[in-house]
Amino acid sequence: MDRVNIDLWTFDVGAEMSSPEACVAQMRDRALSSWDNGADIVVFPEFAWMALERFVEGPQGTKAVARLFWDDLWPGVRGALSRPDKAVLLGSAPFIDDAGALRNRAPILSEGTVIHQDKIHLTPWESEFTGGGPLTIWSFRGLRLATVICLDI
Repeated sequence: MDRVNIDLWTFDVGAEMSSPEACVAQMRDRALSSWDNGADIVVFPEFAWMALERFVEGPQGTKAVARLFWDDLWPGVRGALSRPDKAVLLGSAPFIDDAGALRNRAPILSEGTVIHQDKIHLTPWESEFTGGGPLTIWSFRGLRLATVICLDI
């Protein structure tokens, strides 16, 4: 089996950015830079997409972030970061499931395939979220991988 290089990024949700698209550009550019410098898998931290919160209004801020990310931004992110022989774990973002429950979801692109992992075990301050599951096992270059978020370890 060949070596797999993993690049880990921090992401300051309070960093200056002028628009939701600027937030996407910061993460996209970091992933592309990592891949250009030899990384095979790029990993961003939990709740990285909460940087979008400043661009939504109203009492349902977290659900508005979910709609902004998944409805408006995700299609472009997916298109920009779907690459053969590369993977990216894009931190996590709020997600509204079919029952209307809010999940802490990690979007993953592995060689263009969309995968996700919902956080299973929530912290006490994530009271507006519902825990997810099961643990998703995915493959990359013959390796079997799982994404664990915070307390899921």
